[in-house]
Amino acid sequence: MKTFKFALALAALAAFVFAGAAGADCGKCGHGKEIGQGHGKGHGACMAKASDCPGYDKSAMTTFKGTVVSINKEDCEGCGMTHVDLVIKIEDGERTVRLGPAWYLDKQDELLKADDAVEIVASKVKHGDEDMFVAGTVKKGEDVLILRNEDGIPMWRGWRRGV
Repeated sequence: MKTFKFALALAALAAFVFAGAAGADCGKCGHGKEIGQGHGKGHGACMAKASDCPGYDKSAMTTFKGTVVSINKEDCEGCGMTHVDLVIKIEDGERTVRLGPAWYLDKQDELLKADDAVEIVASKVKHGDEDMFVAGTVKKGEDVLILRNEDGIPMWRGWRRGV
């Protein structure tokens, strides 16, 4: 009976720890905001200050249409990962939109290229003194690239586990 209670307590502790590790998305890499929080094999710890790692604010959603100018891969100083950003030409200039980690997007069907007309649903967040847009979905014609669910949770979270 003691073994069963110990196993049950251990399972509850593991669930609690997992729930904490699956906390808020930093918007850049799908990692939690807490400094030094572990993020699984190959990700290391997000050592950035919270101000360097913008979140995904589902209350600050915006939708805009434009044309893809370029698709860029940018290194994240906070987590050391490479992320994919789109530069979109809109009516009043250009807007940069963070899609997600390059390792995840490289595994998707090729959807976007320069000069494509797109509609983007994104969260507008602060990145330092500037506004940053973190994509939830990107629509091109009838094709839709879903990057985050309605709650802002990245599709790549748990991706390798099949969750």
